[in-house]
Parts: sequence; structure tokens; C-alpha cells
Amino acid sequence: MTPHGVLVVGYDDQAKTFDARLMSDGHAELWRRALPMGSYAQSIYNPDTDELCVPNSFTTYSALDPHDGHVRWEADLGSRVRSTAVAVGSRYIIFIGNHILEFGPDGVTELAVLPGSIFFGKPAVAGERLYSLAGLRRGEEASLVVVCFERASGQIVWTTSVGRDYVVASDTAGPALAVENGLIVAGTSDGHAVAVDAESGTVVWKTELPGRGVAVRSAPCVADGVVALGTLEGALHLLRSVDGGLVCSTAVDPLGIWSSPTIHDGSVYVHGGAWLSRRSLNDLSAVWEVPVGFNAYSAPVIAVDRILICGGDPPGDGYLVSVSLVDQEVPVSVESRYVVGADRDFLRVEYQAGEGVDEIDLDLRHFGRTGHERMLRSGPTSYYWAGEIQQDKRYAEVAIYGRLYSGTHQRIVSFIVDTGTMERPAAAQARVLGDAELPAPADARANSGGPVLAAVLATHGKAVDPALAEDAAQYIRGRGIDPHLIWRGGSARIIASSTLPLPEMQGRTPTRSDVLAVIEGWENGGQDDA
Repeated sequence: MTPHGVLVVGYDDQAKTFDARLMSDGHAELWRRALPMGSYAQSIYNPDTDELCVPNSFTTYSALDPHDGHVRWEADLGSRVRSTAVAVGSRYIIFIGNHILEFGPDGVTELAVLPGSIFFGKPAVAGERLYSLAGLRRGEEASLVVVCFERASGQIVWTTSVGRDYVVASDTAGPALAVENGLIVAGTSDGHAVAVDAESGTVVWKTELPGRGVAVRSAPCVADGVVALGTLEGALHLLRSVDGGLVCSTAVDPLGIWSSPTIHDGSVYVHGGAWLSRRSLNDLSAVWEVPVGFNAYSAPVIAVDRILICGGDPPGDGYLVSVSLVDQEVPVSVESRYVVGADRDFLRVEYQAGEGVDEIDLDLRHFGRTGHERMLRSGPTSYYWAGEIQQDKRYAEVAIYGRLYSGTHQRIVSFIVDTGTMERPAAAQARVLGDAELPAPADARANSGGPVLAAVLATHGKAVDPALAEDAAQYIRGRGIDPHLIWRGGSARIIASSTLPLPEMQGRTPTRSDVLAVIEGWENGGQDDA
């Protein structure tokens, strides 16, 4: 959010560029600037200079004029940007590679170096001190550390180890600042939350989170005396910021939490899987849940009476969604059926709209269709859409947006199509393309990969224990891999999203070649089950 509008940076898969767009409150595009692709950090707005600083080209920050998007100046920092810059007057400080740099329109200056390290994430700032996460190697030992840099002295004041290993993340990672307690709080790759004294760097408390030691990839949110943080297992935890005591935990979505939660007005807002949910700060019970889409790597942003969230990851489509904080109407009933075909897939969606709806159209670009398509009326308040969709647009679940028209009034709704219910038989294809009644999926929420994995392998005549498939999904999330990124077309990618913990893979992160070798073995009949 800026005084000029909402800045959204997206990747154009066709042009292979980063497009920086300034959007109005009504989501109208004010201007667009194409920049060279490549970055793992957030853009920032500098109120002192009234400019937008946008990372691109992997190693560069560009300062854009907020009125028309033209480039005022650029700085090549010489290393891959994995950490968000911090504005300091007319200049910026960034943790990059193993260096701490200051840069601006007049050039780049080195401030400090931490040998054997790699900085990543979004720094926390308290007065003259900046705090960053870094992966640090000393010989064979690897650890996650919090680093304190002091601007006044230009020195690294302290470095404290908080975890025995690390997974290099991007801009959503980073420490959070518990201002009232003088603490820096961070999540670790082995399932802990750790608080460090901001002045001395001493570890004040360390809490093992419930679960199986699954990584915390995103920065915690600290407010109102509590710490909220999510794991790649899809669990949301609430701790007391003063001593790290566990207040409560809840399962949000089995596909994992990849962005930071936001605490606001007695609630926690968190994105998990394809869902944005509002949860009570007392016990994390759900107040409402709205499907918005996958890959929301940035924290939800509060804007008065609404909340903004954006995401998307190639080859998927990007999105910017504004969700009302007060009006959460839900459809009466949505049912969907997804069927796997030989060279194309099939989708049928049925919608019970309630009284007063004149027309409904669906945005089906997520499934490779051209755009908005009208649903057909099948009853006084019933509508349906059925047709072919592209296989390379297959996901574990997809958030579809629709427009409901009642006279001159228009309302936006969203709902989930769960491809975990997909079927193979020709009879099912006939049903989905016809007008026959179809039963609703048993569970409209996402599964973690097991049912779809079993369905895909069944097309090759193979069998998989569902319990083992569930363990496989848990395993790959615990290794810091995003399972749903590979739910896009072809059995190779779907199987990779739920990589099985084969013995030869247990000691390391499975690679694509590992997965393809396993698939080839299955398809050649060399392995009958998992």
C-alpha cells in the first residue's frame, strides 16, 4: 500500500519480464512498467523521496516514480537479492549475499561482511539497529542465525544461532520484532520458535512447536502480547511473546502456510493452501474462510475495512484480491466434479444461488479457458457450467471467481474446485458433460495429495497405500518444498508434488530427476506399489 495506490509486481510468463503495476482502490490499473525478470524480495515505498523501490534483474533495485512509473535511477548490487531493502532517508540498506550494503542514486557502499553466510528475508528495524536472518556455515556445521547490525557504528553487533540448519527462503521469511518485550522472534527450519534479546543477542526462550518438526518458512507476526506463526504442515500456532508459552494451535490447510499471518483488531488473518481465513485471537477458531488462490507469499495487508492479498506463481495466473472484513456472504451450495481424460480434462460446476440472482458468470482462466463464461440455468435457483479444460492447468484445488448479477447490482464470489475428486472412467466423463445430478465431494477442502496421487497411479494400474501417500505429503513439506507447485498437468508433476519418502531420498531433498526416475520405474512396471 502506498499513498498513490497499491503496488503489485507480477511475472509476465510470455514476455519474461517483471511488470510493476500501480492499482487504484477500485483495482483499476494506473500504470505499468516492465522490468527485467528476477528477484526474491519485496518492493517498498519510500515516503522521504516519494518513490517506489522495486527489485529486478536478480541483482538490481530500480526507483520508480509513483505518478507514471518511469525509472528515476537504478543500483546493481552485484549479488542475488533475497532480502528486502530498508529505506533510510534518501538511501537504502540491504542484507545481500554475505554483505550489508547501502545504496542510492549516487551509488553503492559496503558497510559490513559476515563471512560464510547468506542473508535472506525481510529485516526487522528498531531505531538504529537492523536485524536479519542468515544461513551460516562453519566447516561442516550449518545454522540459522539472527544478525544485529548497528547503523551508527557500521558494525555487526552480535550474531546468535537459533537453529541447527536452515532453508534459504525469500522475502516472506525474516525475524519479527516484539517491541514491548525487547525481543526478536524467528521461526526455524526444524519446527521451533526462538526469541532473542534485541540488545544483547541472548536467547530468552525457545519453544518446540507441536507437530513433527516441520519448517516455519514465513516470518512470525508479533502483536497484542502474542506471536502468531505458521508451518509448512499447515498449522497455525499462537505463543505468548513474553515467555514463548503455547497458547493454542490449529490446523489451517494441509497444503501449508507459506506467508506471514497478520494480527489486527482481535483477529489473526492467515493464508493457507488456497484459503484466506480470519481466526479469533483467543482460540484460533475460524470466523470466516474465503478461497482466493495459491502462492500468496506476501502477508495479508489491512486497508481500513478490507484486506488485500496477492499471489500466483508461473505457470499459474497472478491475482490481487480485496476481501471485505465485515461482509462475508457465502453461496448456498457449490458442487464440482473434475474428471481426468486421455488428452484433456473435464469440469462440471453446480451452483445454488438463492433468490434474486439473474445471471452468473465464471472466470475460468485458471483452467485455460478464455475468460468469463456464463453458467446455464438448471432450475429456479440452480446454475451449472460444464466443459473441457487444459491438463496443464491442473492444481490440487483451484479458486474460481464468479460474478452474480441481481438487477443492476453485481457481487463477486469465490469457491474451490477440488481436483482431489478427479475420476478416470469414460462413464464419469459422460456424466460430467451431461446434465445428470452429481454428488458433492465428501470434502470440499484441499487434501494433502494422497487421493490425487492414488488416482493418477491408478491410471497406470498401480496401487498406493493412502496412509503412505499422506505421510509422503507431510514429508515433502517438512523438507521445505511446496507440494502444490507441481499440481499442474501430467502425472510426473502430480507425483512430484507428493514425493514418496523412498529410502534413497531420506537423507536429502528429492530432485526432479529423482522423481522422474521413480515415475519411469512405475510406468515400466518395475514397482507395483509405494
